[in-house]
Amino acid sequence: MGTINRWKLHQQLEPPVLRLVSSESCCLCLETLPYLYDQYEEEADYLLARTLRWMKKTYKQIDKEYIRKIPRGPVKVKKQR
Repeated sequence: MGTINRWKLHQQLEPPVLRLVSSESCCLCLETLPYLYDQYEEEADYLLARTLRWMKKTYKQIDKEYIRKIPRGPVKVKKQR
């Protein structure tokens, strides 16, 4: 059974109540997050900046330790017709 067939089967078997709950929680987040951001803007900006710095540092470390060590072969030139 392919991935697409499994996904279609999952969509058919998914109960409508679950779809309703997930859509309502999404709407609730969309309505409350701007309000909460206005209330806690400084704290949110600080945490987001800290998280961004951590992500950049982690990416540099992974790039240095793993990605740059991947051997790269010569680039193949495509033949023109």
